[in-house]
Amino acid sequence: MNDLKTISISEWSQLSPRQIKNQYGSIKLEPEDFDIINKLEHQRKINIKNYSRGISLESYSYIGIVKLSNFQIVIKPKIGNLKLAKMLSFAYKMDNINLLENNSKIDIQTGAISDIIALLFIKESEEIIVKGLAKKYRERKEKLSSCRGKIMFNKLARKSSPDLTLPCNYQELTVDIAENKLILFVLKELNGWVTSSFLNRRINLLIDKLSSRVTYETLTNLLLEKVKQENNRLTKHYNTLIELAELILSNADFNLTAGKTKYFSFLIDMNLLFEKFLYQYFNVYSDSKINIKYQESLRNNYVSSRGDKYKMIPDYKFFKDSRLIAIADAKYKNYDVKNINSAGLYQLTSYRVANYQGINKIYLFYPALQREIEKKFILQNNIYDKKIKIIVIGIPLNIILDGLDSNNLDIQFSILFT
Repeated sequence: MNDLKTISISEWSQLSPRQIKNQYGSIKLEPEDFDIINKLEHQRKINIKNYSRGISLESYSYIGIVKLSNFQIVIKPKIGNLKLAKMLSFAYKMDNINLLENNSKIDIQTGAISDIIALLFIKESEEIIVKGLAKKYRERKEKLSSCRGKIMFNKLARKSSPDLTLPCNYQELTVDIAENKLILFVLKELNGWVTSSFLNRRINLLIDKLSSRVTYETLTNLLLEKVKQENNRLTKHYNTLIELAELILSNADFNLTAGKTKYFSFLIDMNLLFEKFLYQYFNVYSDSKINIKYQESLRNNYVSSRGDKYKMIPDYKFFKDSRLIAIADAKYKNYDVKNINSAGLYQLTSYRVANYQGINKIYLFYPALQREIEKKFILQNNIYDKKIKIIVIGIPLNIILDGLDSNNLDIQFSILFT
């Protein structure tokens, strides 16, 4: 990927054909690129338009890298790579990213975003292997020269000729389980797109250690669901690794192809990262009496005339003494300079209607530039004479991320609970 021409753009930004031509020269799209471009636009990951005077780019909430035939696009976070790395490590309850940087031989400030994600996964994989791979019992059916477990007499009776083996059914304790297969699969995928040769070597060492004991299996949704469903107290130390694997696999597309060309994209939705980061932040720094539920239904379904059920699922529900006291969403948008659109207000209003506890104050969090900001909207329903208060709070993301180094954060959002 390094020999391709690289166009850089920030999230939520635009580059005109003139800007791109002045900065990067002539950029040519190949016919096989257009299917990929259409797919990325349909997913609202990036918009690439082709004009007679050149191409234009428009980025949304996704950051990362997209590789096309003749060039690659790097979408950078406006907060910078180091703060992005802090967000990731804090959201996934990992070590301080500065400690990782000292031992990783990659420059997190300027390194590829894909390398930062790979570094986090490598570190967790190494810790799992050092602690010892998880083992589970697996049923085996095999012909053995000596009895083990139960003899399968039905198979034995069907044998047409004498044999020196017995068909047996037994339980074997093995590391060749879904959790370890997931690690091996992700490591092999990472091996194809990290840009750091040092990380490549670390990945290959891990692959060698796992391959001798774990069967390689192509990942499917069934395998990922099996890992999550079978996770228990014996494999709870895999939780962070499983979450990272899901982040990587849900945001990476290794199978974009057109003709003989192989494409690659790794794009992280900052909306989802901001949501998860705030959830961890509230858990760590809120009042200890406050309990927070993330992405949990309001338990009041809407039913259509056809019988279809629709759930209202806010990002956060805040409880005190087992009583729901606040409902909130998070949006990674700059509401310092723009207003909430009507669709956003409708979504927040639906939470008031769906919750039967009578919560009429709904919160919306967004990343403010430097300081905590509060805005209020009062919506009046003339028929039922009910008021809905929508309180928009700007979270000072830069200040919070700077404070993570010293672990001395005193920013409390008591406004939620007054």
